Amino acid sequence: ARRVAVAAAAAARMAHIVADVDDELAGLETAFQAMDNTVDAMLRYFGEFGPTDLADWLRSLETFVTQYDAEWTDYHEHLARREKREVLAKKQRDREVLLTQADDADDDGDAAAGP
Repeated sequence: ARRVAVAAAAAARMAHIVADVDDELAGLETAFQAMDNTVDAMLRYFGEFGPTDLADWLRSLETFVTQYDAEWTDYHEHLARREKREVLAKKQRDREVLLTQADDADDDGDAAAGP
C-alpha cells in the first residue's frame, strides 16, 4: 500500500512537472512565433538577404572588393592627373611671367638706348 501511495505521489509530481514543461514550451513557441513574425516584417521592409550559399557570398564579396579596388585606383589616378595638371599650369604661368618680364626689360632697354 505504501508503494502504491509513493508511486501515485511520484506520478502526480511527474504530471505536474510535465504540465509546467508544457506551459514553458507553449510560452517558448509563442515567443519564437513572435520573433518569426518580426523577422518576416523586417524582411518585407528591408528586403531579402542576398545569397545564403557561402560560395555565392564569397564570390559576391570578391566582386565587391574588385570593383572597389578599381574605383579606388581610378580615383587616385584622377587625383594624380589633376595634381600634375596644376603643376604644369603653374609652370606655364611662371614661364609666361618670366617671358613678360624679359620682354618688358627689352622694351625698357630699347627705350633707354633711344633712337
